[in-house]
Amino acid sequence: MKNFSRKGQGLVEYALLLGFVAAIALFVTINGGFGATIKNLFGTAGDNVETAGNNILNTNESESEETSFDYETQTEESDAAPSYKTLNWQMEIVPFADMTYNTIVNSDTVDKALSSEIGFFNTLFSAIEGYLASTKAEDGTKDWESFLTMIDNTKAKNNFNSTYVRDEQKITIKRTGNGLRVTYSDKEGLYYYTLSPDANNVMQVETNSNKSYSQFFSTIIRNADGGGWKYSG
Repeated sequence: MKNFSRKGQGLVEYALLLGFVAAIALFVTINGGFGATIKNLFGTAGDNVETAGNNILNTNESESEETSFDYETQTEESDAAPSYKTLNWQMEIVPFADMTYNTIVNSDTVDKALSSEIGFFNTLFSAIEGYLASTKAEDGTKDWESFLTMIDNTKAKNNFNSTYVRDEQKITIKRTGNGLRVTYSDKEGLYYYTLSPDANNVMQVETNSNKSYSQFFSTIIRNADGGGWKYSG
């Protein structure tokens, strides 16, 4: 009886398998063969993906319209639009710079003054590159110009000249037009780093060196023979 039951169960399972295969064959035949069936299946999936993609694009376009901005000619819709970060120069940068320059001009040695001023610009260059030159686009470079004026006034008030020399080396830190430039020269050449706003009022660092500001000046200011600097003139 046990053998008979097992054979019966096997026949039932075999019949179900044949029925399943027949159902698949019928489905394929109705849909025009394997090629058409595959095409239909993946075509439907492709349509679904395309529909979902269009929905995502439409959603992103709606969000872009809500958050779009235009600082002069640069817009968020363009391919190369950077992420602008607003910075309140008068509240965040000017007090820091004013305090730093008062420390620099009152340093008891030239070496300390130079080290502090180079360090100040290292912080400034790395902290504000890519930020807006002012808190509002319509202000133009108002806040940045106020910052430059503050430095000029502090130097003039203290009769301070940011020009340092040592043998054939020379470091000059000064305002050039609408930018602040740190220049280093020796017998091998002249190198500069300028911080200024571009046409879209975004702060940029321009240089003719292949090293970052900190890399370049760390070898000059922090090496073993980093002292011995004098004011020029």
